[in-house]
Amino acid sequence: MRIALACLLFLSAANIGASTTFTPQLTAGVGYSDNIQLQIKENEIAEAIFEVNPGFLILSEGRTHTLMAKYRLQNIFYSENSERSVRYNQLQSDVTKAVLGDTLFVDGSILYTQGVISPEYFYNRNSGASTGFFRDETYLSVSPYLKHTFDSSINSELRYKFDSAVYEKSSLDNINQTVSVHLDSMLQKSGFNWALDYSRSDIEYETDIVSDIRLEKSNILLQYRFSRSFALYGDIGYENNNYEFTGAKDRPVGRLWMSGFIWTPGQRTRLKIGAGKRFYGESYFLDIRHRSRKLEQLFNYNEDIVNISQVQSTIKAFDDTGIVMPPSFNALGLNADAYIRKRAKFEVGYDTGGNRIGIESFFEQMENQTNASVPGIVNIGSTKHKGVELYWKKRLTRDTKFTLAAQIQRQANSIQVGESQIKYSHLSIEHSLAKNASLLLSYSYADSKGPLINQNYIENYINSSINLEW
Repeated sequence: MRIALACLLFLSAANIGASTTFTPQLTAGVGYSDNIQLQIKENEIAEAIFEVNPGFLILSEGRTHTLMAKYRLQNIFYSENSERSVRYNQLQSDVTKAVLGDTLFVDGSILYTQGVISPEYFYNRNSGASTGFFRDETYLSVSPYLKHTFDSSINSELRYKFDSAVYEKSSLDNINQTVSVHLDSMLQKSGFNWALDYSRSDIEYETDIVSDIRLEKSNILLQYRFSRSFALYGDIGYENNNYEFTGAKDRPVGRLWMSGFIWTPGQRTRLKIGAGKRFYGESYFLDIRHRSRKLEQLFNYNEDIVNISQVQSTIKAFDDTGIVMPPSFNALGLNADAYIRKRAKFEVGYDTGGNRIGIESFFEQMENQTNASVPGIVNIGSTKHKGVELYWKKRLTRDTKFTLAAQIQRQANSIQVGESQIKYSHLSIEHSLAKNASLLLSYSYADSKGPLINQNYIENYINSSINLEW
């Protein structure tokens, strides 16, 4: 019922009219897994998997709105054990509506899909394997906001955001209400600029098992541009967070500051570096971006205070298998607490002769701010997650695309002693049969190892599918 009401709200708010397209879709496929339940070698079971997934896509754009809505009914059938056959409803919708000219707007979104319910199967990439380890998840968001520009030089925004997250078989259902204020003079291209920000998020959990959280921050950014390509900046402010913490940790309040510089020698190159301090200690920021005709490079490092609700609410899409790819850490191994998130990302992509070759890597650490340390475990509820991926994409003909990718990921969290690891390889060929039809052939290999018995498995999976649109 909640899903249907949200759909009606978004569709009516968008006032679907002139520029609207409705596209029915159908994906049908057959696959074969040599380890359908992702078990250790002695318990492997091979089985064929059949999928029939009807759905639709709605795109609408008018003078006062934009809307995207897609739905899929995923039906998974098994050749040997029909009792495990399953049906999933999956819906994603995003809408922006101008309510009052260029001043008052409303953003809305809904996501209804499935996520992993067991940490052992966090790395599962095959939608047909171990269907019993998925749960329904619902994310709703409504955000009205005011925008105004004063004297053509000062931007302003006042925003309220209401987020709701509901998980099947979980105690983490929550409501997150955020108020934020922003003012800046960044429309000026040189000289002195400033920005003022204030935000407060109140996360309320629907059970007494976990405690509510407040994250509150106010800060002022001062920047001086010596030229169009070089500027110095300083950021000062105060944090007034509130959540349970032990005597082993400092109270989550205090002054913050950061200083650094921004260098943009050209439209395709940007470097921003900063260092400072927050209530938990030293803090750093780095963002390097460069793009040429054939080469793209990115390196980013940042830190922030987050909770599970905020991270999960940023998930906005399900992938081609219908499963929402999880965030870059295993939320199932964490609690409803506040965390210091330290994240680094590196990407390089090179285009040559119709080929796209690239490498992507990341490192993320979630440091729990609620629970004390215990011998043998750095922090209860903390995680470390790192990985690297190599890929090669090539257009073989005008209608045929080839993709080869290989990655390795490693993770350690509080629910296990030791590190888990997965090696994953994927090969696919996609061929366009007609304007609205394509055929996909793929092979994937997964090799998982870890301290938990269900983390140790190898799976080979072959799949072919046809995708149709009308």
